[in-house]
Amino acid sequence: MSCGLKVLFESRLSFSQKFVQKIIVPIGVLCVSAVVALSQTDNSQSQAAAQDAIDRLARGDRVGAIATALRAIPDDPSQPGAELIEATWRAVNSRSIIVDDDRPYTAAVDPSGTRLLLVSAEGFTGDLASHAPASLIDLTTGAPLEQSIPAPEIDSEMMLRQPHTIGFSPDGRYASIMQMSQDAVILLDARNGQRHALLEAPGPSFGMTTLIFPVGFSPDSTRFAAGGPQGLFVWDTESGKLTNQFTFQLTNDGTMVMPMAWGSNGEIYGLRGNQQSAAELIVIENGAVRVLSSGLSAASYRLRLSPDMKAIAVGNHASTEIFDIEGNLISSLPPSSSGRFVRSGTAYAIYNLQEMQTVAAATLRVFALNGQEVAPHPSDYGGFDHHVFSPEGKMLGSSIWGTSVTYVGQAISNTQELIQMALALVPQGYTLETTAASTASDIATPDSILMSRQFAIAADAALSTGDRTGAIVAALKGLPDDPTQTDFEMFEQAHLMLFRAATARTLRTELDFPAGAVVDPTGQRMAVAAYKPGVKPGPVFLLDTRDGNRIADLVLPDGSPVLVHPSNHTPNYAPDGSVLAIMPSTGGQMHLFDGQTGAYIRPLALSGATDKPAYGFADVGFSPDGQRYAVVSDGNLYVFDVSTGNLLSQQALPSRYGLGPIGWGSRSELYFASIPTGEGAGAQVLRFENGSFQEHFDIFDASGRPANSVVFSGVSIHSSAIRTLTQDMVWTVYDASGAKLSEIRSPDTPRFLREGTALGFWTDEAGAGKTLQVQDLAGNTLQPDFEDYVPFDQRIFDPSGSDMSFGSPLASASIWRADDHIRGRELYDLVWEALPNELKVEVSEQRVVRPE
Repeated sequence: MSCGLKVLFESRLSFSQKFVQKIIVPIGVLCVSAVVALSQTDNSQSQAAAQDAIDRLARGDRVGAIATALRAIPDDPSQPGAELIEATWRAVNSRSIIVDDDRPYTAAVDPSGTRLLLVSAEGFTGDLASHAPASLIDLTTGAPLEQSIPAPEIDSEMMLRQPHTIGFSPDGRYASIMQMSQDAVILLDARNGQRHALLEAPGPSFGMTTLIFPVGFSPDSTRFAAGGPQGLFVWDTESGKLTNQFTFQLTNDGTMVMPMAWGSNGEIYGLRGNQQSAAELIVIENGAVRVLSSGLSAASYRLRLSPDMKAIAVGNHASTEIFDIEGNLISSLPPSSSGRFVRSGTAYAIYNLQEMQTVAAATLRVFALNGQEVAPHPSDYGGFDHHVFSPEGKMLGSSIWGTSVTYVGQAISNTQELIQMALALVPQGYTLETTAASTASDIATPDSILMSRQFAIAADAALSTGDRTGAIVAALKGLPDDPTQTDFEMFEQAHLMLFRAATARTLRTELDFPAGAVVDPTGQRMAVAAYKPGVKPGPVFLLDTRDGNRIADLVLPDGSPVLVHPSNHTPNYAPDGSVLAIMPSTGGQMHLFDGQTGAYIRPLALSGATDKPAYGFADVGFSPDGQRYAVVSDGNLYVFDVSTGNLLSQQALPSRYGLGPIGWGSRSELYFASIPTGEGAGAQVLRFENGSFQEHFDIFDASGRPANSVVFSGVSIHSSAIRTLTQDMVWTVYDASGAKLSEIRSPDTPRFLREGTALGFWTDEAGAGKTLQVQDLAGNTLQPDFEDYVPFDQRIFDPSGSDMSFGSPLASASIWRADDHIRGRELYDLVWEALPNELKVEVSEQRVVRPE
């Protein structure tokens, strides 16, 4: 093998904003012999190396991933392991970058893989001179092109509507950014980064909701379309001029037209519907709307056309439905927010990167259009491996939720060609020891530990699809036979996953729509509110968490099922799990059931009519001692005696705009969030104690200004600490006195842990057992304990493993926490004893061996 191949390497850039820290840039040549010594490896080593490479790729270390895979390819690479080929192909075709930041971003990659558009995914309040909220990066040189968007056009108020509001044209010439603040689309010249045109929706009569759906560029890149509930607009991309405008008629029931994708002949495909009625698959031709198919779920939110324009994929929370171009249903696949057509439109790939997974643990499933699942090919990952990482390996953003126009990878004809391309991407003299400190320790790690980590990641992936048994089996494989305390410490990630799998309360059951699921404090029962398609009220039933058996359907004394609405309630357990409270879809009363058997106990009747809809009806929950229950309805606070159902007190709420309950505190006080009216007024927290309301403290946003809204809030029933989320997407933590303690920037809702003294939330760092971030109320990072995972491992799935969980319990609600649960050898023996014999054999044959 001769020298002379062009190579790429990672380099720090001297960008004026000090923004992009690492990128791939060309340098000189490489002599193949300088890379790594390739040696024969057995299958288990090959699999471990492939997983190690994917772990590195999942931290943004592309070169480390390539070098790791190359090191494991044998001297005769004619038949390397399939896992190594997949890992190598993914690393070679990845277009991930590392940025010197820790805030969320939205990314898009052009079809050639040479340009990356990076946009801040949140309102920006910093100095625009030191940070560019939008950057176009040349991936061939690693240099961000000149800032092309004037500061007034991307200011502190800019927020992207959805990740798919940025993208590239199919010919790669233009990039687009759709702005919320101005109802406008900025077109950039992707070749030089200069602003090409500003596409504006005409007429003030359309208001600020004109542009909601960015249809994007036409297949020939000559037009750009965007629309909203009232109209569709089409511009010429070369001139930036508006060429067509269509108006949609709004209806009283909220039905709207949602244009989403171009067809091959200038038509535009979309959806039509609202939250109460079935949605329709439509096509817009010459300004007229034609229905292709009726009866879709109203929750349908995504539409893609295949590259050959012969098939349509419609996604909702329950499924991904595949239609032919005439609207005939072909098949129904599992749901996904990031699926795309692959194999020239003959198959559909579903990339599951769920909230509790690491990037490394994400799974890819591929289906023929007829619904038959097929084995993934490495090329099916094209378009899914373009992420944005922090220097520490935390995923800050991705392009996977963007438009269908992206880089899908380079065609590679054979294994030798792939290896040649991979070698060309590793710099001369590169060794794995020179990678980031977070990965350098893996070099001398025994193969048994690497394999154990692989099994831990497999357990994490199984648990994230509701396969608790599969998670237990994988975790046991990551532990040697007859494990000692030293083994549990050495194979810590497998030990953690065994604990998580044993204490998890994840179940698979038949569901046709996302459901609200809550586990009782004893961990024995799961109450499931099975909402109906169209976001309609549905019944409630109890499941046994040990085997998933249905214990009871909750019915009223007259035999009719109790129905709940997803917008205002999840089931609520008493602290000891003995009583279950349900808020029906019609107001006027709560209903109490036996938390273990589902038997009806009694109503909690409010004053007034009992058959009115439950609008303005808010659940506050059980008091810390479980003896009282509080509800807000029609401007009044009601407190009941749980044991008798008697009304203990009724108190009029203060006359405040937007007053809503937060929950019970540790002293049985109640907290509410309000937004007072008036010039300069901001959000406040009120405290109800000793029969009266008092102003507790003011709520401020991240910039220190009075907050004008409260999106979410919660209180710890143990410590009375409160966390609030305002429009700036920053969680603020206050102690019981109302003093501000810390801020958390997270898309995930932080949960109170350790009796209200800490908060936990998921991050996207790579590695099993390292995705949960825990910090004390003051913001100091803590090492996650095993029990910290328990509140997050309580979810419900459909039989295919798609997460169907909807909503979450009140922050002050009583749930399963597995306090003082066994671990180590006692846990191992308990799990092993309950394992079926055939699974014991499987574990024994495949488990890791203790290092000598």
